[in-house]
Amino acid sequence: MLNVGTFGSFNATMEPEVNFYIAAGAIAKSLSKLQEKFDAIDFTPYHTARHNYYRAKCELEKFDNDRQMEERLNREHEVEAKLVVGAKLRIGKTWKNEPIFDVIERVTNKLIFLKNGYGRQTKKTEAISNLLNKTWEFAA
Repeated sequence: MLNVGTFGSFNATMEPEVNFYIAAGAIAKSLSKLQEKFDAIDFTPYHTARHNYYRAKCELEKFDNDRQMEERLNREHEVEAKLVVGAKLRIGKTWKNEPIFDVIERVTNKLIFLKNGYGRQTKKTEAISNLLNKTWEFAA
């Protein structure tokens, strides 16, 4: 079935419109032959290739994600090893854009306590995240 739109009113002197309907008629005349040729195409190799492509793409993305996760874990372990008593951190800036420094006073398995934290603890995971995201920095 062929659906041909209309251009509105036109006459025989308007070549593009007339040629459009001539071409549409020629396609309509051989539509059954075109459909037979299209139905004879074996799409199995295409579907197999597409499936293999998506499988390979998925495996590559998984590999990349695993490597990034491994690198992130290595960086986290490096930072965690530096979270020791006496380590000096830049934890922010004042309203005058001057750095605010603090020193780690106590460390447990899951928490760190800063000297100027007045007993308030910070989770190690939060501190590591702040250091990796450059919100905090180790001071020299």
